[in-house]
This record gives sequence, C-alpha cells and structure tokens, in this order.
Amino acid sequence: MGRVDEDHFTAFIYRRGSSIIDYGDSMHKSPARHILPILQWVFLDIAHPSITAIKHGTIAKQSIGRGGGSCGIAAYNFIELAAKTRKRLRPWSGSEAQLFRDAALEDLIRFHYLATQSDGTFSDWTTKVLDDDMTSGVSADLSIATGYTDFNMFIP
Repeated sequence: MGRVDEDHFTAFIYRRGSSIIDYGDSMHKSPARHILPILQWVFLDIAHPSITAIKHGTIAKQSIGRGGGSCGIAAYNFIELAAKTRKRLRPWSGSEAQLFRDAALEDLIRFHYLATQSDGTFSDWTTKVLDDDMTSGVSADLSIATGYTDFNMFIP
C-alpha cells in the first residue's frame, strides 16, 4: 500500500499472519503517529494477529543529486521487493535513480502501446503480477491500495 503525504510517497507492507507492518520511506522519516491506530482500525477484522507495530524497512535514502524526486519509484520498488514480483530485482538506490525512472517510463510506454494495439480484452493480453495463490483468502479488491486499477498489478 502506498501513501502520499505532502507530495511524498511512502510504502506500507502488511504480510498475512504478521502483527507488524513494514514501512519504507526514502527520506528516512518516521510515519505519522496517527498512522498505526488507523491501520489497526482498517485491519481490525482482517489481520490475525492484530497489528501492533510499524517497523522501518530497508530502503536507500534519497537526497538532492541522489534520487531526489524519486520517492514514488523508491516506494514502489520497496513494495515490489517485498512481493517478490520480479526475479533479479535490485533495490532502488539514489545513485541509480535515473535508471529506475527510465525503466518505469519504459514500462508505461510498453503497456500503453500494447493497450492501444492489442486485440481482445484487457485480460486477453495481460497477466496478474501476483499469482492467485498469493492472494488466496483475500477478498479485497486489488485496486484498494491505489484507489484505481494500477497498471503495475498486471504485466503484458
């Protein structure tokens, strides 16, 4: 799940069966104090055991000249690494921020091209990033984390 706060993206990861939410912030700030009670309320009837803490995950720090403005890409990479969606995926780093931005742009362009040039329906030319067994027992809509059906949840 991604979160935007004052034009800055961070990431929260809930793992089924865990009482801890992992948190990734490329500015290395702590989550707002009110976030834990909100997440406890959101996961009240979903998470067993109950959420008790937020733990800082490993994420490189961005700064001016070292990935500044790449917080969304860094947060997305933090989530991808946790979900193990791609083999040989490297952790985001400020020194390679431009490469990560270029890869994201390439993915968007490829996805747009396939979307406009492919015959059939969306499900005919895409595959879910997360296997059905990874989401078994989860009745929530996969778009809940972003508020819309994110193209990153599917690959061409």
